[in-house]
Amino acid sequence: MGGLLDAGGAARDWDGSGTSLAVNEGVTLSPTTKGQMVLAGYNTDTKNNAGQVFYSWGAKGNTMDLPALQNAPVVLVQDFGGDALTVTNISPQAPVWVAAYGPGLGAPAAPLPADGQFYSLKPYAVRSTVASSTWQRLVLKSEQGYTVFVLFVGDEVTTICVNDPTSSEDYCASTPDNSYALTKNFMGQTLWVINVSPSSSQQGQVSLTNL
Repeated sequence: MGGLLDAGGAARDWDGSGTSLAVNEGVTLSPTTKGQMVLAGYNTDTKNNAGQVFYSWGAKGNTMDLPALQNAPVVLVQDFGGDALTVTNISPQAPVWVAAYGPGLGAPAAPLPADGQFYSLKPYAVRSTVASSTWQRLVLKSEQGYTVFVLFVGDEVTTICVNDPTSSEDYCASTPDNSYALTKNFMGQTLWVINVSPSSSQQGQVSLTNL
């Protein structure tokens, strides 16, 4: 298994759900899905201390910088090819939070009825449905500040942040408003929506409507 750990240390087993890592602590998700996944990281230090994690899969590895005093996580979209993924906190002193998700990982997704009603989506919760073959409107919202959602549709992965006053370019879509709407014909594909926000207070909601 990859990762940079203290001598004699070992990464603990992980299901990808949001978890905190102290310096030099690591987790391993095995196996990963085949296809695009998300790896999210967040620097939880209350001081201006830089954060960084090392992530490795198969014979490959890379680093992810987690800037201090940010309000939303850094999100990476990547295909790990089904290999085990190890994530280790290599920050000088900052604790971090990490999460990973690919369709079908973890607990079964809750349903997402296409009835126009809003359904809860707490941090690391997932909702899924098979889309219709006609136009639909998907709305993601949160009243609790920066909230980051990830939408999986086939091989396409979209990262969306609401309540972002800077309209950050770190995500596929970002809005200062508390909701984001996407009108699209998803062509009968399976939709998966996950809230990858690190704070339990960042409760999200999602609705789907047939048009």
